[in-house]
Amino acid sequence: MEILQLIPADKLTDLTSSRFGDSHLAQFYRTELKTKLQQTGESPQLLAAGVELLMSLAYAECPLDVRESLAAQYFVDAIRDEDTQNSIRLMDAQDLKSALAYGMKYISLIELFPRPSDTSDQSRRRMIRVEKEMNLNYS
Repeated sequence: MEILQLIPADKLTDLTSSRFGDSHLAQFYRTELKTKLQQTGESPQLLAAGVELLMSLAYAECPLDVRESLAAQYFVDAIRDEDTQNSIRLMDAQDLKSALAYGMKYISLIELFPRPSDTSDQSRRRMIRVEKEMNLNYS
């Protein structure tokens, strides 16, 4: 106790807040944002809500427009489907709400008009064509 009395009050306050305060948590939340990935079955709305929460915790000191732009980027990076990611990136959404709205439209279109599945017969025929092309080019 005598040692603590030798430390100036402002220094003691700084040490205590750095040890027990939440200033170090901002970096933790930033790491969470960078590594966030959409869970199987997680809707885009829930993913966006999670990104928005982490953004408010990780970048509380940033201006709103900067936070919105970063949130859109983190949201797109967290989406599991690469085609959806690329489509939203091409749209160049400036904020999370725009990215979410466009992503939901894209996903609903994909559900209405699914990509053709590659059956084994189609794959086999494609491989035969490729092999023929390769043989013709090497003859």
